[in-house]
Amino acid sequence: MNQIQTAASPATVPANSSRSQKPISLFRTLKNIRRFAAELIPPAVSKLFQEKHLALTNESKDDETVEYLIPAKRPSEIWPAFGTTEVTMLPRHLRNHLWAMPENELLVLATICKLLNPVNVFEFGTFTGGSTLAIAANTPSDTEIITLDIPPEERRSHRTGVGSDIPFDYVIGVSYLGTRYESKISSIRCNATAFDPTPYQGKMDLVFIDADHTYSFASNDTQNAIKMLSPNGVILWHDYRWDDDTPECVGVTHCVNEFHQQHKGCIEILGTRFAVYQNSQWSESLSESSCQPRPVEAEV
Repeated sequence: MNQIQTAASPATVPANSSRSQKPISLFRTLKNIRRFAAELIPPAVSKLFQEKHLALTNESKDDETVEYLIPAKRPSEIWPAFGTTEVTMLPRHLRNHLWAMPENELLVLATICKLLNPVNVFEFGTFTGGSTLAIAANTPSDTEIITLDIPPEERRSHRTGVGSDIPFDYVIGVSYLGTRYESKISSIRCNATAFDPTPYQGKMDLVFIDADHTYSFASNDTQNAIKMLSPNGVILWHDYRWDDDTPECVGVTHCVNEFHQQHKGCIEILGTRFAVYQNSQWSESLSESSCQPRPVEAEV
């Protein structure tokens, strides 16, 4: 392992309506004018306007307030052995940057990994590698971990959830570099929108999403995650819940809410900013109001 890869319809009026037919005629006339004008616009310009409209649509989901709609459970309600599971934490897990995951959530992540016992793991968003190290140190020795981060040369041109580029430099994966766990980890340096999940389809036991928090990126990562998930695989999102000082994470909340409406099975982990989903539909036989989710086998 230890490889680095690089990449990149309008409403109509019923026939029996009592409304005058003049508005319909006017509407059709305007529609025809619009169609004629569209034919005069060069394809490249038309595509640009379409892309901008899509971007504005997505950005609207990054600017508005949002409710936390998925069921919430304490970790021990999801994994009964959560409170007694022993994990490995290193001094390198001490928080080294404001954007890095705090130690208490690294502990939760480490415990989840210990309980899930995944063989193959994919992480969206390496950053300095604190979460990568927590995963590597708490999974079997033969676990293979692939972690993706934006190439350094794209940081200044990448628009983040706070509406700006990444305003500082960092060493990708510095937290795990030089440790005995480094050999379990492969690094992909690629913009997530250019990432091809095909080689990993149906193989990942755990997909951890903690990269760009804007809606378009969180949705893109989630769509790729579901393609890569193994039959009993788990998706774990960070920053489903967030504080007033990190409003850019609203994109993640929208994404997870929509995913839950489509697939069900998502749970917010109380006391954390995590949300989790298991591919085997652990709550399919139980109502959401009383569910006791069944994850993959936990340690006793």
